[in-house]
Amino acid sequence: MMSILVKSFLVLVLCIGLISIAGLTGILFKLWPTSIFDKSILVTEDTIAQLDGLKKQVKFVPDATRFYPGAPNEEVRAQAEAGINLLLEDLIRGLPSNPRKSFVLQTFKEVLPSYDRFDSEERDQALSYLERIMIITGTDGSGELLNVWRYGFPYGLLYRRGA
Repeated sequence: MMSILVKSFLVLVLCIGLISIAGLTGILFKLWPTSIFDKSILVTEDTIAQLDGLKKQVKFVPDATRFYPGAPNEEVRAQAEAGINLLLEDLIRGLPSNPRKSFVLQTFKEVLPSYDRFDSEERDQALSYLERIMIITGTDGSGELLNVWRYGFPYGLLYRRGA
């Protein structure tokens, strides 16, 4: 008979394996909640103006501050930019009537799968735009949504922030 310690270890290994498989296949991202720790965010005319200003910017061009070389060609750049602009339009249109962190994250969640077809450089640059949007909207973190999308696992749960 196996001891309780060995059984517990095997259950732990099985859980980690299942979570890893779910992360690698994208299932974890699809299941990841956007409403945990939901709260209101302050959406002002300035918030909307900043989002609109970001929408008007040319995106996915070389960015030395982030060591991003730019999209490999104009077609990729335009497609990647269109996704971020669509996300920004949805936020500009929806945030005034639904000023919630969960709305911002759900909007991210709807657009992010379209970036799976791009190279890692464009996915990382898309994350930088999402971080800017979170700053503009006052969204205090993604609840690990961005880590689950980008890396397949909520790595931020492995360490305690502010420690």
